[in-house]
Amino acid sequence: QKQEMDQLDVGSKQDFKHHNDLPLARIKRIMKSDEDVRMISAEAPILFAKACELFILELTARAWCYSEHNKRSGLERDDIHSVLANTDIFDFLAEVVIHQNDGTRALASQSKQSASATTKPGTATK
Repeated sequence: QKQEMDQLDVGSKQDFKHHNDLPLARIKRIMKSDEDVRMISAEAPILFAKACELFILELTARAWCYSEHNKRSGLERDDIHSVLANTDIFDFLAEVVIHQNDGTRALASQSKQSASATTKPGTATK
């Protein structure tokens, strides 16, 4: 991984400042949503956007390893969950995402059960 990072074209400071895949205005609005934040420097949203890009890159790369291990050519939700459950640095996110997913599955299961209970045997639903 270190070798790959060394091979990346760094570019100039201007390239770093103006190349953002994440919207800086939205990042600034999220930062201002905190009551304790009064002023935000011009560089803070840029650095936060870059940190988010690196976070997404790391999470995706690790999920891709799980996907390849399972001999699949695309990422699935379970790959992300495997990364979150098995990587210590993502513990802060694992609790939120995995528990949220369990709740979503429980709701989906309940709605399927209630839908099947309301249909009469021998009748088709659209």
